[in-house]
This record gives sequence, structure tokens and C-alpha cells, in this order.
Amino acid sequence: MAERIVERPVASGAAGSEHWAQLIGRWHRGWRVDPPPPIRTRHDLRAYALDDLVVVNCQAPPCRGSRRADREADAHDGGELAILILHQGREEIDTGTRTFCLGAGQAFVWDTRADGHFRVDGALDKSTLFLPRETLAAWFPEPDALIGREPIAADQTLALRALIRALDKTPEPALAGQSSVALASALRELTYVTLASALRSHRPERRSSALWAGALKTIEERLPEPVTAEDLALALGISVRSVYQLFADRGTTVRRFVKQRRLVRSRLELADPRAAPGVAATALRWGFADQSAFTRAFREQFGQTPGALARQRRRAPW
Repeated sequence: MAERIVERPVASGAAGSEHWAQLIGRWHRGWRVDPPPPIRTRHDLRAYALDDLVVVNCQAPPCRGSRRADREADAHDGGELAILILHQGREEIDTGTRTFCLGAGQAFVWDTRADGHFRVDGALDKSTLFLPRETLAAWFPEPDALIGREPIAADQTLALRALIRALDKTPEPALAGQSSVALASALRELTYVTLASALRSHRPERRSSALWAGALKTIEERLPEPVTAEDLALALGISVRSVYQLFADRGTTVRRFVKQRRLVRSRLELADPRAAPGVAATALRWGFADQSAFTRAFREQFGQTPGALARQRRRAPW
């Protein structure tokens, strides 16, 4: 029997915001919303248990958050992968080495045990399908080719989105009478078709992927020194225009991506008890004009100030 679980914030205001953030973390395998977003309308979260699959649908207000690896919690993870599917809105995902900007209709495969950051600037309607890791491994000999890679195009997710939408619109009595095994089987079939199509479309882009890997390597090796499009063009042996296109294809720019990487690296440095840097020294080291500019950019990216992170590090029982 198919099962639907609906959860809503307890109320508007601060209490509702805290409860909403807790619901997101509970159903999205360790992802934290921080700080809790203001809840001005009633947002709900609907989860479906279908055999060994779980589908989570939610409408989210503008928010941001992250996931940090937790050995104890991840040790009890059943070994799942997740397919995030956007119905409306946009979401930015930072995997630590790459940043993706997902639009309506696109999908993204991520590892439930991986670190990352997300950011939503407007109202969002999305679904997340959780499936056993061994399912993907049984379908494809190289499942890592799909995990944390390029977003899946909207025209390749049409059938899967339609089934998830139909599931969401099915009245409770009718849904309760359906076989969860049969619904899960249909979901698996459409998921396989979607992912197989994505793999085929990604293969012609191997040169682009190789260039992107080279750009990432060059940026990481040269940080905290500034890296320009001209620098990358020279290192990769391509034109500056091709560099701009390489980043545009991934929803970003050279300047924006380098800034994000500087912020991520500075965050790692501030969180490291062995480094013990001050905020001002970190700002200077990672190429920011002054501490106030660094603080503004850091708070915009991570939802907290670098000073707050440094204080957390000092309080941690190392």
C-alpha cells in the first residue's frame, strides 16, 4: 500500500521557521537550512514511501543551507542516492569543487553522504527521489559518471516529472489503494530511462568535461592568487571566448566561480583548529579588499559571518 506523509510548519513566525528547517533536515538526509527562512505562507512537505524508494515533495521559500559529513550518522545510512528534480524556481548547488545552477525541469544526482551547499533565492517547488545505491550500480557499470555531474536537461525528465506530479495529485483514498510495489516499479523504469538518456547526452561533451577539469585544477592550484579568463585560456590552450563559454554552460562566470572557491577555501581555513587564523588575516590571504567586504560575501554565501564560524571553532571540544 502506498503511503503519504504530510508535514507542515507549526505556525508562521519564528516557531514556524525553526520547524520548517527541522522538516527539511529530517527528510533530506542531513541537509541543514541555516538560518531558518521566514515562513509567511503555509509550506508543506509530502513524502511517499514506495517499496524501497522514497519521494519527497516540498515547496520551499528562499533559503540556504549545507550538509557536512557525519561519520556516525552516515554509518547508519542505508546507502542511498538522491535525484533532485525542480518543478519551478531555481537552485544553486555547490559540491565543493563545482557549482551548478538548476532551473525548472532540470534534475541533479547527488550522494546523500557528500558535503555541499545549496542556495534558493526565490520560491521553489521540487521533488527528491531517494533510491538504493546498488540500484544505480546495477543499471550502469560506472554510476559515478552521473553523481554530482552535469544537471540533467528538462526535456529528459518530462516522463519522470509527470509520474511524480500525478502521484502528488492523487487523492488520499485512491493513493492508499495503490500497490507501493507497482508504483515503485514504474518510478524505477522512468528513472532508468531518464538517467540512461542523460548518460548518452553527456558523452559527446567529453572534451568540455576535460577542459572543465583542467580549469578547476588550474584554479585550485593558483588560489589564493587571482585567476582570470586570460590565465585559464593560456593554461588550457583555448581562446578567452571559449573559456567564457565553458563557464556559461555551467551557469556561472569565471569571476563568480573563483570568488566562490575563495570563499569555500577561506571557510575551510577558518574552521580548521590547526590553522587558527584571524578573520582579518584570512580576508587578506584570500584576496578580499578588507574585512567588511569579506564578511559580507561570506555571509551571503554561507548564511553566517566568518567571525561566528571562528567562535564556533574555538568552542569546539578538539
